[in-house]
Amino acid sequence: MAFRVVNIEHPAEIHAHAGQLIVAMDEETVTIPIEDILMLIADAPNVRLSTMCLSMLAEHRVMVVTMGRNHLPSSLTIPTVSNARQARVAIAQAGLEKDLADRLWSRVVVRKMLNQADALEALGVEGAMVVRSFASQVEVGDPTNREGAAARCCREPLHEGTAQGHPDHGFHLRVLHDGEAVREGYVSRRGRGAQEDLVGVRSMVDL
Repeated sequence: MAFRVVNIEHPAEIHAHAGQLIVAMDEETVTIPIEDILMLIADAPNVRLSTMCLSMLAEHRVMVVTMGRNHLPSSLTIPTVSNARQARVAIAQAGLEKDLADRLWSRVVVRKMLNQADALEALGVEGAMVVRSFASQVEVGDPTNREGAAARCCREPLHEGTAQGHPDHGFHLRVLHDGEAVREGYVSRRGRGAQEDLVGVRSMVDL
C-alpha cells in the first residue's frame, strides 16, 4: 500500500528503474520503491524527470505536483486509464462549447460555496450567511469572482495567518495551498476512497 509523500526541495535528476524511483542529487542518490509512493512534489527550480519516470509513476497512480517560483502549486498530473471510455470523456470535455462550460463551472462553484457555508455552520464559525449570499450572486462563468470572495470569508476565520496584513500572510497562504494540492491529489487518485489514503499516510520524505 502506498503511504509516502516525497517532497523534493533541491536540484535533482529523477529516474525510474526496476520499480524504484531514483533521485540523484549533488551530494547523494536516494532510491525509493515506487509502489510505496502516493505523491511526488517537485518544489525546486532544477528538478528533472524523464518521460519513462513519469510513465512509471502514472502506472502506479502516483500524483506529481510541481511548484512555481512562488512555491505555490503550478500543476498537478493526473494518471489516466488506458481505455476508450476515458479518451471519449476527455474529447467530449475538450469540445464543450464555452457557454455550456461556463454554466457547468458556475454550478460547481455554487455547490462548493454552499459546502463551505455548511462547514462554517458545523464548526460554529461566523460567516456562513455571507458565503451563502455570495453563492446567490454567482453569474455564468463567475466573472465577478464570488468564489474568491467566499474563499477569503471562509479561510481567514479558520486560518488567522492567511488574513491580509498578517506579518506571515505569505507563508501561511503557501502552506494552505500546498495542503490543498495534496488533498486534490488524493481525491483524484482514489476518488471515494480518498479518506483511506489520508489516514494511511505515515511518511513524508523531504529531499
